[in-house]
Amino acid sequence: MPMPSSGSSLPPSSDPPSRYSSPTVEDSNPARKRVHSPVDEDEVGPHGRKRRKSPATPWRDWGRTCARVVDAYTDPKIIINTYLKALMPGTSDAFLDMQQRVLESYTLLTKHIPALGEYVSEAPVVKFKELFKELKEGQNSARQADTNSLKYAIVDMIRLQFPESPALCSLDRKNKALRGFCNDLTGELLCPTTLDWSDDSVQEKLCAAPNLSSTTSWPRFFYPKDRYNPTDIAEGLFRGELLAYKLIYTGPCSWDKPDGISRNSRYCNARLAEMQQVTCRSLAYVATQTRFALSTGETNQKVGGPFDNTHFFWHLVKFLEDPDFEEEVQDLLHWWNSRLFPGEDELGSNDETMDSLALLKTQKAAKRAALQNATNCQHAGPPAIPAEELD
Repeated sequence: MPMPSSGSSLPPSSDPPSRYSSPTVEDSNPARKRVHSPVDEDEVGPHGRKRRKSPATPWRDWGRTCARVVDAYTDPKIIINTYLKALMPGTSDAFLDMQQRVLESYTLLTKHIPALGEYVSEAPVVKFKELFKELKEGQNSARQADTNSLKYAIVDMIRLQFPESPALCSLDRKNKALRGFCNDLTGELLCPTTLDWSDDSVQEKLCAAPNLSSTTSWPRFFYPKDRYNPTDIAEGLFRGELLAYKLIYTGPCSWDKPDGISRNSRYCNARLAEMQQVTCRSLAYVATQTRFALSTGETNQKVGGPFDNTHFFWHLVKFLEDPDFEEEVQDLLHWWNSRLFPGEDELGSNDETMDSLALLKTQKAAKRAALQNATNCQHAGPPAIPAEELD
């Protein structure tokens, strides 16, 4: 397996380092060192507000990106150690499916953050302990922040999509105990498509034992409202109105807006993670977070609890990265990109017939060619008269 490249150059000292640049050693030139003011030491600004200290390394930001773009449920230490283990001859061939997926997490992560791959290949092993700690804290903080944001917003989203439901009156933005299978509306949304929620016995069983909802059975909220087709379960899949992709990636104020990222979304998670398009892993992450928001769970655990979020996430990834469904998944990603990143994924972006500039150049070239032909005819003079006509 090829090692990550290490050919990047350091940014000029006058520019702020990129969140995806490799951490560097401290400069020994005192003239270039930052001068610490009392504000830096006390971490308090002139108006009494606490200031956030700039991190010494971008590792925690890398951890946040890992959670939202690649893998929110595997410890970064395991991701990196799996890659290092795969470098040993003949090891990767014996990897189980789960290990292969974790190895793919490393490949995707270092493709998105090349500086991480450079650091792993160049830094001494003794430095990895702090790297692992910062990556994990960033990953956990991103997952928890998205969980907290969606806890409240999901109720607003439900009220907008199902204003006619009598079960709305029992939903509370702060109290999750009133959600899950014991609420008629959230219970129907969480109900696996393989079960019939209209059956009273099904409702009683799921309410009494929520763990009967398998991590391999997809819930109804994966589909648009009233559009689930049991004879074609691929129709509308992962296009449900409650899949809170916009809320997590473009901000809480954008989930009900029809356009994509705006100027007001300058510091949204998509821009901070330098995302240019929707990914399979990020879509699985959104679906997992949304399911947890609809449930009664208070702690978004990686493992344990009444529902295994980690297993649910990987089951979704297994489908989204399955070559047998590549055509359907590409169509799905295009559908999401047209809503999140409309400038990056337009239907006519590569179609010259839709490009006004290309059309203008084509017409100008035709006019130039016509003018050149007319000029050549004038210089050539009148056409010669055949000899037989002279006789």
